[in-house]
Amino acid sequence: MKEDYKESDDLLIRLISEKDESALSLFYDRKSRFVYSLVLNIVKNKLDAEELTEEVFFRIWDNAGSYNLNRGSVMAWLTTITRRIAIDRIRSKQYKSSGREVSIDMLDDKSSNAPDHGEQYAISSDVAKALNQLDAVHRDIIKLSYYEGLSHSMIADQTNTPLGTVKTRIREAFKQLREILIIEV
Repeated sequence: MKEDYKESDDLLIRLISEKDESALSLFYDRKSRFVYSLVLNIVKNKLDAEELTEEVFFRIWDNAGSYNLNRGSVMAWLTTITRRIAIDRIRSKQYKSSGREVSIDMLDDKSSNAPDHGEQYAISSDVAKALNQLDAVHRDIIKLSYYEGLSHSMIADQTNTPLGTVKTRIREAFKQLREILIIEV
């Protein structure tokens, strides 16, 4: 691979599939900030985000041959891999047992058994209260998407709802949540 040649993402992935380490290095330089930001936004922990960013690029190294240009862009593929790895971390027993996640059931619990997680818990509690103010359709779709980590397509399949309707409902739910949370502040 020539140093002065500006490779496209598609070409880099093809070269990575051929185990070209310099292509992986260049791809990492180009995309690691994006991957780190996306992971951090999901797991909310810098150390985990750093670890998972590395895991994403190991996965790219191992699976570059499975990338199919006809199924979407490199960025869409990279985003999907990144999101899945981050969500898998959240779902893992080890992560849950470390106390980094508060379940929605705990947030709904008004008894003294609910754990006190300081400011983060208070914010999560406000969001849970706002979610409870939504109608069932919008509340359920947000729970499926953000608490269970389902993609829009998976939600459409699971609820037997057209994909466009799922996306519209998610947008509407967020609009309603914003309005509720602004009023409560």
